[in-house]
Amino acid sequence: GGQQQRVALARAMVIEPKVLLFDEPLSNLDAKLRVKMRVFIRKLQQELGMTSIYVTHDQ
Repeated sequence: GGQQQRVALARAMVIEPKVLLFDEPLSNLDAKLRVKMRVFIRKLQQELGMTSIYVTHDQ
């Protein structure tokens, strides 16, 4: 679970973008895995000091 999202994230980060846009990156995951991946992405973003925009349509 979440493997495709991690691979997509790695592919995007390899080019070292200035800004990384996440558009509904976890919408197809179950609630428990969605929380784990959200924490993973945030931790990675903080460790690497990258700017990211996280778009979600949750209300």
